[in-house]
Amino acid sequence: MAILARTLSNKAFQIDALDGLRGLAVIIVIFAHTGNIDFHIIPFINFSGSGHGGVFLFFMLSAFLLTYPFLYQGSEAFSFKKLAIYFERRFFRIYPLYFLYLTAALVSTHILSANFFMVDKGLPFSLDFTEYIDHLRMNSGKEVAWSIPVEFAYYFILPAVAAVFVFVLNLNRTLSLAFVMATIILIRSVWPLSEAVSIRSVIYHLPIFLGGSLLAVFHHHWLRHNLDSHQRLTRGLDISGIISLMLIFMLSPKILSSVGLDSWGIAPHRQFLLFAILWAVVIFASIHGNGILRFIFEWKGLRYLGFVSFSAYLLHGAVIKIIHHSPLIKIMPGSVLGWMVLISTFFFSWITYSLIERPASKISFIRRIKLPLSVKPWT
Repeated sequence: MAILARTLSNKAFQIDALDGLRGLAVIIVIFAHTGNIDFHIIPFINFSGSGHGGVFLFFMLSAFLLTYPFLYQGSEAFSFKKLAIYFERRFFRIYPLYFLYLTAALVSTHILSANFFMVDKGLPFSLDFTEYIDHLRMNSGKEVAWSIPVEFAYYFILPAVAAVFVFVLNLNRTLSLAFVMATIILIRSVWPLSEAVSIRSVIYHLPIFLGGSLLAVFHHHWLRHNLDSHQRLTRGLDISGIISLMLIFMLSPKILSSVGLDSWGIAPHRQFLLFAILWAVVIFASIHGNGILRFIFEWKGLRYLGFVSFSAYLLHGAVIKIIHHSPLIKIMPGSVLGWMVLISTFFFSWITYSLIERPASKISFIRRIKLPLSVKPWT
């Protein structure tokens, strides 16, 4: 399959299992949103309200994958040119498809309002011009688009975090862990969750992002010391990863409710640190374990879903709305409609990936500029 040739990131840092994990992340989100309208893709299992788990996994994978090259390349990664290339790649990875996605929302809202008298309706959601500009400026995000400004904000924080790991802490695992924990404690004391009106901000999701960046430090150490050769360690990772994945599944609101734990007042979408720990274990086990998790997430079918996951994340909401408001809802069971959503989403995602994401990933202006890589930002 041609899609398995990586084109959106540096092949030198390719980890097959993480493509599959990204596929899992978008599946979790789609299952959650189809569950909200009783389109249960897996009969008798309702994943409604569990989409945050998939978004947290997306955030953590991005932080991990973007931090590790900084750690691997060391001081060279912080040259003007390398940093410029980093920001350029982040822009063209996200913005072209996101721009067209928002434009479709703006245009469809106008068409439906002007010609069909459907007020505040649009695909993927309604958007007036003021909201359109706010979304383009990453100041707000409706429906699933809320996560785009949050992740984009961490792109600017990440090089500073990586610089602390490299230059201040010298990639020491204990000091790096202490730094991350101290940062999280400081953030929680200044911006307590109990006082948050909305948690759709990078501030509240920093435990997830910092957890991904910290995981890159442990990954770097693991590779340097060739710890994959220690069977006891890899076997322990496999077991820990499976247990963590099961716990994540149990944190679904409907699962908590079915076993009577909802009365404990647990709000899974606010358990940032808990999800950071659990997903970190799953990610690490998928990379360095030799068991079932690595086998599953390196499967080509799941990796395919991972490659088109950004498109699928953005498009699935529109697909759900179209099917939910079609005559099919009266004649087909919810499980069939759920599968229609899933298949249609990935079909259209392959198209947008091929026509927009992949070509945009090849755009580069910075590489043509003759800048010495040795120049540091502070010199």
